[in-house]
Amino acid sequence: MCEDRIIGALDVSGVRAAEWDQFEQKAIVVYKPKKISEERIQQLVAEAGHDTDRFTASDEAYGDLDACCLYRDGCSGCSEHQKSHEDHGHDHEPRPRPRRRP
Repeated sequence: MCEDRIIGALDVSGVRAAEWDQFEQKAIVVYKPKKISEERIQQLVAEAGHDTDRFTASDEAYGDLDACCLYRDGCSGCSEHQKSHEDHGHDHEPRPRPRRRP
């Protein structure tokens, strides 16, 4: 759910591609700096309820997140919200780590 929300927030003009790295807990974004700034990209993520290096999501946006996506109080996802994840149809198998390009 978190990945879909973040990637969805980045589905805007100027962003060529966005991918969520679950293990690093960050988005990898390819964008056109003449059309959108890094600052605006981080604002979009914060508006979707997720804190970034530069912006903190509003309490309202954070409060709209599903229980399995809450992260501010040290929640580590499935281990603390197993029931919530099952309610949302999450699988609990780890995903393979993406390969880094040389």
